[in-house]
Amino acid sequence: MKRPPRSTRRAIAAAVAGLLTVGVAATAVDAVEDWNYNDLGPDTWAESFPECGGAEQSPINIDAEAVDAALAQLKAEKRGAKKVGGISVDYDKSATVEVFNNTHTVQVDIPAGAGSFTIGENTYDLLQFHFHAPSEHAVDGVLHPLEMHLVHANADGELAVLGIFMEEGRANKVLAPIWADLPDVDDTRRIEVDDFRLSKLAPKKPTAVSYMGSLTTPPCSESVSWFVLDQDQQMSEEQIDDFEEIFSGEEFPEGNRRPVQPLNDREISVTGKN
Repeated sequence: MKRPPRSTRRAIAAAVAGLLTVGVAATAVDAVEDWNYNDLGPDTWAESFPECGGAEQSPINIDAEAVDAALAQLKAEKRGAKKVGGISVDYDKSATVEVFNNTHTVQVDIPAGAGSFTIGENTYDLLQFHFHAPSEHAVDGVLHPLEMHLVHANADGELAVLGIFMEEGRANKVLAPIWADLPDVDDTRRIEVDDFRLSKLAPKKPTAVSYMGSLTTPPCSESVSWFVLDQDQQMSEEQIDDFEEIFSGEEFPEGNRRPVQPLNDREISVTGKN
């Protein structure tokens, strides 16, 4: 399927982002009152948001041995990988982004049409990305220090989210401009970051564990296509500490993460590049 011109994709992305923003704005007051990570934490969310008790919730625990076996099969059957359709990322080289604290995480909004994610013949536009510490998805029950979620939507409002684990190591230069002025929970600023290196956020041809899940915060809407990348990134101990300092203490006793949810009868697969 031929992709529409970038100008058309920008218009679609702006329309979808507008619809989602209206939905968020309409529930913003209720959301703040009805859920948090403390007294109204994840164990209580289903009381106010019934879908949080659904059968296809996120995050999940990932079985590393099963993933390794699937990766080996994917490499051995190149034709099969092509038939799956693969996934690919197409983000602009740079963009002016807007950083703010939504009281649950640090979120970075992306200009309409500045990035897209393709699954087979379906294209989703990048709307925003945000962070959770420690990670929400687990691998063999083990959490990473931090996880980044890149949220995409198509013209029908369907969501596809890329999850990228952060491990402790060298400083993350791509995210450094955002980390230079991380807004606290009580900070209401919307901070513009110019010339942010958007194209460096994720590999162009990633390999990922994929499954059908949900948003990891209320209203926990299901039918979200999840892709947890096999390629981890690094952040320095100082960068990790800076984020953890914001989302800790009495308001965030376990950080800003939702615990893993039952897999139930869902299938987990490994999706490779085109």
